[in-house]
Amino acid sequence: REDKAVKAPNILAMIERWNHVTYWVAHEILSRNNKKDRIEMISTFISIAILVKRMGDINAFMAIGSALGLSDVSRIPEWKEISMNKKSMYESIGSGIRIESNFRALRAIQEEAVRIGKERNEG
Repeated sequence: REDKAVKAPNILAMIERWNHVTYWVAHEILSRNNKKDRIEMISTFISIAILVKRMGDINAFMAIGSALGLSDVSRIPEWKEISMNKKSMYESIGSGIRIESNFRALRAIQEEAVRIGKERNEG
């Protein structure tokens, strides 16, 4: 639509931010020159995704999860050397962004984020 910038500027800003975070994460992983650094970056972003989820930042959680799932990132051989603990954490990220059962896992994550937000506001 021609008027989307006028009618929905905040939605467009969210989409732009999502894309920026997703491609930044992918770039940070793929731009590393050696295997050890790529493994470290993947592990770091898995940890960050879990952290922002706990903080209630669902958009960042989803953007990082999407970046880790991009074909250019998910197909690099370094994934074989990620620790089992980090792989388990990554699986929990993946389960949150799958469309199965009409995004049931994502809705549960969102409900938890709302609960956390309410607790913070009350305390």
